[in-house]
Amino acid sequence: MAARAPTRTRILVGSCVRQQQVVFDAYYRSLKGLKAPRNCELSFVFVNDNDASSSFVWPDDCLVLPAFDRPASAQYAIDNITHRWNVDTFEHLAKCKQLLLDYTKDQRFDYVFLVENILGTRFGDA
Repeated sequence: MAARAPTRTRILVGSCVRQQQVVFDAYYRSLKGLKAPRNCELSFVFVNDNDASSSFVWPDDCLVLPAFDRPASAQYAIDNITHRWNVDTFEHLAKCKQLLLDYTKDQRFDYVFLVENILGTRFGDA
C-alpha cells in the first residue's frame, strides 16, 4: 500500500489595510518573513480600506478584497497619544474583518491569523 501524502494545513494571514504605502510595504515584508511550520501553507489576504483615490500598489502574491464603503461618520483622528476611533469606525472595521473570516470559511482554510498593521504608524502620518 502506497504512503498517503500529508495534507497541508492552510493558514490565511490577513488584515484590513488603511495605511500609507511605505508603512504597508514594511509591514508586508515582515509578514513574508514568517516561518510557516512544516506542512503549512500561508496565504496573504488583505481588505483594502484605503481611500479610492489612493494609488496604492499591492504585491502580486497576495489577494486583495475590497472593503465596504466607509461611512463619512467612520473616521478617526490621530494625535500624539493615540488613535481616536468612534463607534462607527469600530463597526466598519468589524465588517471588514468579517470579510476576512467569511473568506477563510468559504475557501476552507484551516486557520486564520489576523495581524494588525497599525503598529507601524507614526503619529500624524495617517
